[in-house]
Amino acid sequence: MLPSTASGQVAVKVELPKGTPLSEVDKEVKVVENILHTNAGIEAYTATFGSSFTPTADDVFDQGGGFIQQPNVANLSIQLKDKKSVNAYIASLQADLDKVSNHAAITVTNKNIAGDDSTIKIMLIGADQLTLEKAAEQARMKLVNIQGLSVTGQTDLTNGNIKYEIAIDKNKALAAGIDPDEINKLLLRYTSKAKDFDISSSTGTDTIPVDVYIDSVKKGIVTAQSVPMYSPEQVLASLAAEIVKGNDGKAYHLDNFVTMQKSDALSSIQERDGQPFSVVQAQITSSNMSKVSKEVDKTLKAMQLPDGVSI
Repeated sequence: MLPSTASGQVAVKVELPKGTPLSEVDKEVKVVENILHTNAGIEAYTATFGSSFTPTADDVFDQGGGFIQQPNVANLSIQLKDKKSVNAYIASLQADLDKVSNHAAITVTNKNIAGDDSTIKIMLIGADQLTLEKAAEQARMKLVNIQGLSVTGQTDLTNGNIKYEIAIDKNKALAAGIDPDEINKLLLRYTSKAKDFDISSSTGTDTIPVDVYIDSVKKGIVTAQSVPMYSPEQVLASLAAEIVKGNDGKAYHLDNFVTMQKSDALSSIQERDGQPFSVVQAQITSSNMSKVSKEVDKTLKAMQLPDGVSI
């Protein structure tokens, strides 16, 4: 048998809730890197996040999709000086990172069992998309308790980003003499994503990437290390207090014509052969893959799924 090409290497996965800005992912990565930087047993480490990877070959045809890094996930690769100390180092590093983690789920594992080959994909079918997503969330909550298993999306089970919907009472706005375009302009400022760009260097051979952020609330404090961050409540309160002009220049708060509330609407729809499906994905981090797989199978069989839903 050939020796593993990942001998003496450790993998670290940092996952934040879906929709987390790249700047926040960067902060969590820096926290991990600060721990790694002071560890004398590490020879080198690299980090990858903010991936815009385009799936190809088996990634396209894999059931439920292949091993594709999401923008809210960072992966770090660590090369140890002592290749024989991997297992002991994993336990020690996991304990250290658990102490400093903020909103991220951090998983440390042997690089030999990291990646697509150790990934479990559980497909749920037989109902509408919303029912399937709720069943998938139920499965994640059960699986997250299994030792040696890292469940994708576990951060969203407790502190995931809540979705909101905005409804405009067009008739009420028109009766007050409000131009609907003025309301749309305000909403666009709060919901638009800035477009990043590159600047060519004076040598003409290199480019400097520039990340652009829109501060719609305009009350944030910008530093060299971070951009303004707001809670959903702050953003909604700021939006509700925006002023629009009506008949005879009379001023109205936006919440006179607009309602904002939490939404259960799905942000994406997945279909296979024209039928909706949902996927629960998890990565085995234990060297005893057989034991973990049996635990997963036992847990899924004990679940009470909604009528019509099957795995």
